[in-house]
Amino acid sequence: MKKYTANYTYTNPNFVIQNLVTNQTNIDLLPILYVTKNILQRGFPTTLSKYLQSELGEIHKLDNFEERLLFATNQTPTWKHTIKGDKERNYYPAKDFFENIIPNEFGEFSFIQSLLIPEIEINEITGQNDRNFINQQVDFYLPQAKLVIEIDGQQHKLDEVTRVSDSTRDNYLSDKGIATVRISTRELQNGTYTEKIETIKKHLERYKKLLNFYKNACEKIEKNQMSEEEIKTKLLPTAIIRFQVLLIELLTQKYLTFNEDWNFNILSHENLPDFAELAINDLLIWIDKLWQLKNKQEIKKPNFNIKITNDKKKFQPTTKAINIDFSLFKRYTDENKLSEDVIFVRTDYFDIVKDKNYFRVSTTEPINYKVTDEDKPILEFFLDNIFDKSSFREGQFPIISNALNRKDTIGLLPTGGGKSLCYQLPCLLQPSINFVVCPIKSLMYDQNDNLVKTLVTNVSFITSDLEADQKREIETNFEQGRYLFVWISPEKFQIPSFRDKISAIVANFSIAYA
Repeated sequence: MKKYTANYTYTNPNFVIQNLVTNQTNIDLLPILYVTKNILQRGFPTTLSKYLQSELGEIHKLDNFEERLLFATNQTPTWKHTIKGDKERNYYPAKDFFENIIPNEFGEFSFIQSLLIPEIEINEITGQNDRNFINQQVDFYLPQAKLVIEIDGQQHKLDEVTRVSDSTRDNYLSDKGIATVRISTRELQNGTYTEKIETIKKHLERYKKLLNFYKNACEKIEKNQMSEEEIKTKLLPTAIIRFQVLLIELLTQKYLTFNEDWNFNILSHENLPDFAELAINDLLIWIDKLWQLKNKQEIKKPNFNIKITNDKKKFQPTTKAINIDFSLFKRYTDENKLSEDVIFVRTDYFDIVKDKNYFRVSTTEPINYKVTDEDKPILEFFLDNIFDKSSFREGQFPIISNALNRKDTIGLLPTGGGKSLCYQLPCLLQPSINFVVCPIKSLMYDQNDNLVKTLVTNVSFITSDLEADQKREIETNFEQGRYLFVWISPEKFQIPSFRDKISAIVANFSIAYA
């Protein structure tokens, strides 16, 4: 299972792809695919391309653009093997709690059933790799309320020799702001668990404002009250970018090539008109423009066929197409293991980007585009689609051309002449991480703010104004490839530990510009 963060609108940004087998990498197309992937994931959310804006509208300019629509469903998730129990005695108290007690006894909070992750590792919850908690799992975790629910007394727990004590686990999680409620199997057997359910409900009340987003979504879905505007400005953009990321993975792993027709057999659990076709058309435009910039000719676009149904009974996997089970409202389970010839696309359980941002810059060797004056219209395509600017200012194009041709360049432009664009566009057109050395803090802040306003948000800066823990977090994220580029003050390079981080980035990723 691979996890991603990407979006064109304010819905759940995190999603997963299951049953995607790693095949031989498409070497020839890889740099262009990686640049495309980075551009699509440049912000959360980021802007639609001009093509998609012509189909769906300029949704980022709507007054309600930043209103959130968070996905949830009243359907009981299908967990076949993950929720553990006593197989020999056919006793599954955790499964009974999940499938029966939650929907029947949680009242207005029964909808959280679809938000709970079973058997998740503690280190995944905290986002830290603590060796004391390697392979240590909790029964259920609700990220939206920072709540762990444990069913104590299960045989498989008693048999685990390496299991950390309950109190140690609870205290560790508590220090991270995560509450734990424990219900014993004895309480479940004799029906004396009511007090524990009330404790859970009281905890959920503290997070009711956030949880109501999910409750409202459940009610809208159940009553079929999703408006046309919500479908067009929330659901469709989310579906499109998820399908585009899937397409890039399929191209990268050679499930798809440009020498053969593309055939898709899709089960879509939501009725989203033309989302796959829009995603394909848009992605082919991006790839073709990059191909033209690099190879000075148009790419041969494949024919594609899409068979799509919203009826699970009518969905029949075939060897003649790529089979896809696609849903926005459903979160992932282990049901994918029952259909290994079908690729599953599902929403992740972690919805807050500041808690879980799965984005990593996709990198390979930088591209020498060999840009000439004839390539100016193509570069203006990227200028328009990324920065919403229709043409270059005087002096920008030759500087950008030199940079894309991998030549050391000194660019001199007047104040307000658009110098920042001269490094930002080349950075985004390379499959790499980049950093910008800037001695003036106010300039860093201005350039960061201006870029974020264009919805390019996977960037950051490191200055002496930041608190120590903020600096550590940004440096760690930079080292892990979470930023397309970072502004850095010159004095940082006097610190040996920071130079070590730069060396680690060079070893694990690629750097095109500094």
